[in-house]
Amino acid sequence: MKYVLSIFLLLILSCEGNNKFVNEIIEIDCKNLNTIKLSDYVRNVKVVKLETSSDVLIGEIIKVQIFNRKIYVLDMSSNALFIFTEDGKFLNKLHKTGRGPGEYINLFDFMVTDKGLYLLDLSSAILHYDSENLNYLGKIAHYTVSTAFTTDDSYFWILKEPVPPDHRVLMFDTTGNLVKEFFSRDDKVKEAPPHLTTNVFQVYDNDIYFSTRYGNTFYKWQNNEWKNFLTLSFGDKTLREDMSIDFDVEDYITKGSYFVTSDLLIFRFFADSHINFCFYNLKTHQYRFGKVENDIMPHYTRFMPTWQSGNYLIEQIYAEHLLNGSPNMKNLDNLKDLTEDDNPVLVIYELF
Repeated sequence: MKYVLSIFLLLILSCEGNNKFVNEIIEIDCKNLNTIKLSDYVRNVKVVKLETSSDVLIGEIIKVQIFNRKIYVLDMSSNALFIFTEDGKFLNKLHKTGRGPGEYINLFDFMVTDKGLYLLDLSSAILHYDSENLNYLGKIAHYTVSTAFTTDDSYFWILKEPVPPDHRVLMFDTTGNLVKEFFSRDDKVKEAPPHLTTNVFQVYDNDIYFSTRYGNTFYKWQNNEWKNFLTLSFGDKTLREDMSIDFDVEDYITKGSYFVTSDLLIFRFFADSHINFCFYNLKTHQYRFGKVENDIMPHYTRFMPTWQSGNYLIEQIYAEHLLNGSPNMKNLDNLKDLTEDDNPVLVIYELF
């Protein structure tokens, strides 16, 4: 009897474990949007003015990451990566265009880990440098047109830009060998062009997530496969992934950038003529959605993070826009000498 009971309990636990990644659906009722106080989720906000000089000019930021108390900034305009202190003082710059060792053509993504700095060249390889002195260490050649990737230092997952029929995500090892392909792409479905401000991969601690640019399903890397665990529904405004994007995407609602911590999944979406956010608790499965009220920062009502780095969400404000749209922010000590020609200002939100 005890043996039978033990087997029964094991079966129950097994079923509970399998249900951990059962695809849950979040219903977003865009006719009943709420107001969410930012202070419910953010403990602190820091404003960082990035140093500006003739050698340090940033025009269009693709990505920001904070690592070991340094701020790494990838700029599309100069096709270069800049490193600043956590207070915005310039430290170093990587700008090596060309086709030789350690050189690149077009940078579209990067990631800093304990093993160094990885830079994604658009159409050939992931270049590897040490993160302190930016010395070239080698490359992972994949010969794939890609604008986004992620890594756990053992494998690399690369977003393959559309050349249907094919797969959306390719997995490589550290020597550049193709390990596996994921998410088969229907050659009848037209893809929208890349939107670099909408992320597809997200990393928090050792967890890796994926969601297509216009898709409403979130996947998590678990047991050597991508498991779907959450799907969004916007009612009759939901854009299905099997629909051809040859019509006005604005007729539908899709998520924008998303962020994941141990407790929360956060994503933005456009509805009712303004940007909204959804805060989904991964542990309680409860969620809130609507317009965010920035009740933490005086004289600044916006909340528009684009990047995540650990427990921080990061937003950029162009100096010109800040001076014209939120002039009272210039009262902050580190912004008193801000001019319209300065580099963008970063707003860094620390989550609870």
